[in-house]
Amino acid sequence: MKARVLSLAGWVIGASALLGGVYQLFSSPTEALFLLALGAIVFPPASNLITRAPQSKTIKILIGLVLLGSIAYSAYQEYAPSPEKVQDSAKKTNVNLIKQMAKQYCLEKGECPSSLDELFAGGHTAPFSS
Repeated sequence: MKARVLSLAGWVIGASALLGGVYQLFSSPTEALFLLALGAIVFPPASNLITRAPQSKTIKILIGLVLLGSIAYSAYQEYAPSPEKVQDSAKKTNVNLIKQMAKQYCLEKGECPSSLDELFAGGHTAPFSS
């Protein structure tokens, strides 16, 4: 009875994983790789084909690497900075550079620029230009 339940669960979970992997293939390739590899391990016909192959150990190692790689890549993507954060950081850097340029302009000319056009017209294009 227990073997029959596990076999049925393997069919259901394996088929669901394979179908989900095919469904996710173009929208989310990382999830698709994970689901396809999981389906290849759990789905009984695929599992039987793998165990009967002459290079079954190599195939199992590759499938395991795909599973681990997709999990690691998903974790990396979750904690990687978003494009908005990267853009905000670049904006902050640009603002700091312009402030340094304005400070240098103030020290050289004795008066501070009233606009960016005035700052750049004065020949200041970098914070430490001479």
